[in-house]
Parts: sequence; structure tokens; C-alpha cells
Amino acid sequence: MEKLNALDWSERQVALARGILAGNIFDWGASEAVRFFMQSQNSVDGMASFTQTQNKIPVSLVFACYCCCC
Repeated sequence: MEKLNALDWSERQVALARGILAGNIFDWGASEAVRFFMQSQNSVDGMASFTQTQNKIPVSLVFACYCCCC
């Protein structure tokens, strides 16, 4: 948690998305896929697409403030 808290907002979102993806792969029981993902996350086509898409997300969505009425 300290590592995540030290990141700025956008870096934290990327780290959380990567963690969720890695967690899902692990839950599927594909330990080889987890190793592959962790060793080559910068060269996997999906991660390159994720990074490119991340730059296209409108600022209004990235910094949207959701408030609870209660």
C-alpha cells in the first residue's frame, strides 16, 4: 500500500489495473501466464495498447469527482 500511496493519481490507476489483471490471471490458475505477464509486461501487445488508450481517455473522466449524497 505504501508503494501505491507514493504514486500520483494516474500512475496509481495504471498500477491498480495491472494488479487486477495479474490477479485475474492468477485466479484462473495460469501461473505460467502470470510469470509471463510479470516478466514482459512492457513488451506484451496488450500493455502497449493499454498505454496508448490511456492517453486517449478524456480528462473529464480521469479527474471526475463522484460525491455521495449521504
